[in-house]
Amino acid sequence: MVEEPAPAGLREAILAVVRASLSAGGYDKVRDVMRLNHYLGQLVGNTMVFGEYSFNFALFGEPSPTQPWGWQLQ
Repeated sequence: MVEEPAPAGLREAILAVVRASLSAGGYDKVRDVMRLNHYLGQLVGNTMVFGEYSFNFALFGEPSPTQPWGWQLQ
């Protein structure tokens, strides 16, 4: 478990997994939602809860081209 906020390098690694797993359009939608979340945080004055990176990422298994694994971003 990583304490918040996650270091920039870890955020970049997570986004690389998301980018590699989705189409370009799907990745763009994910990033748009993340930025929108930050905008909402600015509106309500709580970017710690509603921030661009205020999401949980879970990795299930170890990324592999031959073995099952997965991830979840919520």
